[in-house]
Amino acid sequence: LLPSTLYFNSEEWNILPSNLRVRGKDIIIDSLEAVNGDQRLYAYGKTSQYQTDTLTFGLDRFNLAAIAPIVGQQLGLRGIATGNVEITSPIHSKGLLADILCDSTFIAGEPLGTVTIGSTWDEEFERFNISARNINNGKKNLDAFARYTPKTRIIDAGIRLDSLNIKYAEPFLTDVFSGMSGYISGQINAEGPINMMEISSNGTRLDDAVLRVGFTNVPYYADGAFHLDDTGVYFDKISIRDRYNGTGTVEGSINWSQFRD
Repeated sequence: LLPSTLYFNSEEWNILPSNLRVRGKDIIIDSLEAVNGDQRLYAYGKTSQYQTDTLTFGLDRFNLAAIAPIVGQQLGLRGIATGNVEITSPIHSKGLLADILCDSTFIAGEPLGTVTIGSTWDEEFERFNISARNINNGKKNLDAFARYTPKTRIIDAGIRLDSLNIKYAEPFLTDVFSGMSGYISGQINAEGPINMMEISSNGTRLDDAVLRVGFTNVPYYADGAFHLDDTGVYFDKISIRDRYNGTGTVEGSINWSQFRD
């Protein structure tokens, strides 16, 4: 590739002289780099159908706001990401490795702080070890892990929540709620084959939650415990009140079968 200029989301990216080749199903990149101020995207290496190789994609101080047209403006995603993703070969035997740090992260207009995402290959157990966590104002609100074995397609995953802002979920629930705030805490686990995972929880609860129902635009305030498993989510006497301070409790469940019915 010769030096060139690409405009994306009204920003100018300069593509440096690059060299890449495609041979059958093999991709070989000697160098591929694009820069925009102090932002940098790059790639090098090789991916092969049969041979052992690694193709690396990297980013330095990449502004996540640039991908808003792709992920959706309503997600309110912002932050500065640095790190790399590796595609290991042969493709059929392994997959993706990652080491990414995102600073000053925002979702739905709310700060999530510094987020780190990692993926490593465990040769002994032939599985991926995946992690994601954040630090926001010195507090870890989210700490997640997953161990995935490609041969058996079995996953063992868990996420620990400590006063995680539920507003992060608002862009995904706009059909139900026109506004959300408050916090969720507890431990949620999932294990088993991907299509038949067993779900469990421990100590999950809502605190100072405000859920504004979209159909009526009426806010409801909720506090209390709930739990979930692979058959549904169960409300354990959650206290609710409306804007007129009318109070009550919610018990019962929303049921499903392996998230399908």
